[in-house]
Amino acid sequence: MTIPATRALKGLASPDDWARGLARAPLVDVAVGRSRQTRLRRWQGTDPDVDQPALDAHYVVVHLGGAKRIRRTGEGASLVSDVASGAITIVPEGAAYAWSTQGPIDYAHFYVSPATFEHAAETTFDRDGRGVAPIDRIGGEDPVLLGLFQAMLDEAASPLGEALYIDTLGEAFIGRLLRDHSNLPPSGRRAPYALAPRRLAEVIGFIEANLAQALTLDDLAAVAKLSRYHFSRAFARATGLAPHAFVVDRRLDAAKALLRATSLPIEDVARRCGFRGASHFAARFRRATGASPSDYRRDR
Repeated sequence: MTIPATRALKGLASPDDWARGLARAPLVDVAVGRSRQTRLRRWQGTDPDVDQPALDAHYVVVHLGGAKRIRRTGEGASLVSDVASGAITIVPEGAAYAWSTQGPIDYAHFYVSPATFEHAAETTFDRDGRGVAPIDRIGGEDPVLLGLFQAMLDEAASPLGEALYIDTLGEAFIGRLLRDHSNLPPSGRRAPYALAPRRLAEVIGFIEANLAQALTLDDLAAVAKLSRYHFSRAFARATGLAPHAFVVDRRLDAAKALLRATSLPIEDVARRCGFRGASHFAARFRRATGASPSDYRRDR
């Protein structure tokens, strides 16, 4: 099994890496949500003894096909559990186990990346998502998770299945997992929306130093050391503008300064200030000032 270098350095495999090492292909394999890292898979008839590497995703198992006995060995312990059909097992990211099953080999997995899980904590529950993870358990009962699991499997297997409906069910599944089966902070610990003055100054300095570059929300959030979601809200609260609008304003201010102080061609001004070209720059500039860049330069 070949693990991509970035994950191999962390000693983690992806669900795809693991699936390629199993004796059978899944009966169901669908992406859930916009990120292909969140997936739903179902297997039948695989080897009853399976080695699961440490994964870069959390995953939830629903045990199907009838009651069975499961032995799980790894992470310093060996556990044996008799589980009913429809029971739920949860495995957090980074844990590696050897699984042995006595009984029907029929199960489904729902994989969710830590980043997606943390983002859902922030956007769904308004909590600080950093470090939020599901709680390890074997053969638990949760009728709501089971119902959502089965609804996703049914929709995925139907010739009339709707991807958007599966996505909606997946969001509800992650929400239930967060609320009832994770270390989600209590309601008193809200997500940090405040952007400290020093962080704000660092972000603005980064913007001004990189106006010619294609700045992304991820770039700015990384400077602020916040998630994209929290950064957008905190930045807007601190400046009165969304990050994109703020960057455009700074680019226009820089362009005005160059138009007043230099004789650079309009194309060069546009490039230095991060606009896609002279026509894009002219359209933005006219919308903001009511004048073309050439007229603005001549009038001043």
